[in-house]
Amino acid sequence: MPVLVSQVDLGRFSFDPLTLAMFPLLDGEHTTAQIAQLLGAVLDDIMDRLNALRQANIVKWASPPSPSASATATKTASATDSTLSTGELALQALGEERPERQNLFHADHCAILPGLAAQLIEVESEQSFTGALIFSRESDHITLHFQEGLPLGIQSTISRHEMGRMLHAMGRINTETADMYDHLLQSGKARHSIEALQKAGITDRAQLARMIYDRGRAILDEVNRWSGGTCTRRSQIMFPRNLPRCSLLPMAPTASDAVERPQTKAPSRWREERLTRDEEQFLVEHQSRYIAVDREKAQELHALDLNNKEKEWVRHIIEKPVQVSFAFSISPLFRVTSQRLMHQLIARGVFVLHEFNPQGSAAIPLEKLSAHLTQLKLANPYQVLSAHATSTEAEIERYFQRALATFDLNNFTQADKEQRQTIIDIQNVIQGARDELMQPERRRVRRAELWDATQLETFFDIQLKKAEIALELRRDGALALQLSLSALELRPNHPGALSIRSRAQQLVLFKRSGVVTN
Repeated sequence: MPVLVSQVDLGRFSFDPLTLAMFPLLDGEHTTAQIAQLLGAVLDDIMDRLNALRQANIVKWASPPSPSASATATKTASATDSTLSTGELALQALGEERPERQNLFHADHCAILPGLAAQLIEVESEQSFTGALIFSRESDHITLHFQEGLPLGIQSTISRHEMGRMLHAMGRINTETADMYDHLLQSGKARHSIEALQKAGITDRAQLARMIYDRGRAILDEVNRWSGGTCTRRSQIMFPRNLPRCSLLPMAPTASDAVERPQTKAPSRWREERLTRDEEQFLVEHQSRYIAVDREKAQELHALDLNNKEKEWVRHIIEKPVQVSFAFSISPLFRVTSQRLMHQLIARGVFVLHEFNPQGSAAIPLEKLSAHLTQLKLANPYQVLSAHATSTEAEIERYFQRALATFDLNNFTQADKEQRQTIIDIQNVIQGARDELMQPERRRVRRAELWDATQLETFFDIQLKKAEIALELRRDGALALQLSLSALELRPNHPGALSIRSRAQQLVLFKRSGVVTN
């Protein structure tokens, strides 16, 4: 009787001594792409052996496997339902079209065909993928890093793709700047490419961000034309610390691309108008809420006369619900501009604020529980609880209780014994995330894995403003104390945060003793 083998079981096979003998080669001198290529060869070796056993009728596929990695990826039928989701309506209002979807991966790798890179970016963005896609052809390897569905960085082993060399070839920096850039890196006076560019005279943050974007898109456009080679999906790869982060999603179309759309444009005065103190306070008070698009108002986006950077910023928010505070840290816009645009969209009713993530995780089908457990085990504790960098201990506890309630066994009455055990395992992962984030030192470590220094600086400013509001306007000493302590975790010994903490402690003592304060 042949043994049944399922595709999903391939990762559980043990490697024999010959295969294991390859792994001592994985020393510190090998790049991520080279390691991924070696592991891909191991997987191919396993597939060849299984196919040989299948032909000998020793094993049999439990279900027919997808076409091999060398075969052409087959297109799935596009949806015929004319009903668009809220996000699709909003993207349509920005001038976005939804391309045909493809069944791209077989055993986490597929053959590279023209147009593949663009399709994969859309697929992984929609699935909130965290990890890397590795495009390999002969000795060339290009790694595209994702974080929660956003393509934020790209690495290449191709010499002409080096940051300074490519920017010079594209005409973005002159020869003098390129020479200075090379000297700074080779002499060790700059630790990485961005620092070298800054010391070479490119100090404007918006200009740097645009250079990073243009280089990344140029590499992706080149990969998108590749024919031949393999693409490998690796969810375990962490985002490199020194890799410059910038959203590599394509820019939104210009207004000229939407000639057929209504030409009535709302006045663009919101760009020049300053936010009032009350409006700024409103955004600060709601920074932990999630943004979603109102379906009936989605079509009004075209009337705001947004430029390309503004469209890109809005698209980040449309594609998946994000918190107000996180929206302010998305790269294409300066903070003041994003505040004005955010308030404008809320005032017009295009954006609606929710206390909790409207997508949530409560509707996970039983058959996907096992995959969800695997994702949680690989996730950062902040991601497990859907908590934020500025979350206080009380907020972490609230997120914990909400996550635990989501996976209450009473919500899964149809689960069998194995599925109930998976739910219990998920509860244990959630409990472990909560226990870890209740330790200040572990919070700092885990926070640094998710957010870079610029984002943490933004989060600190938000937390400090919340603490000031709690102390000065609400006279809530306990809340101000909690928020100031959270701010001090982000920037220890900051004078402003220390001052608020001290005054909040006094207010708490006064209220406990019954002393009335003004």
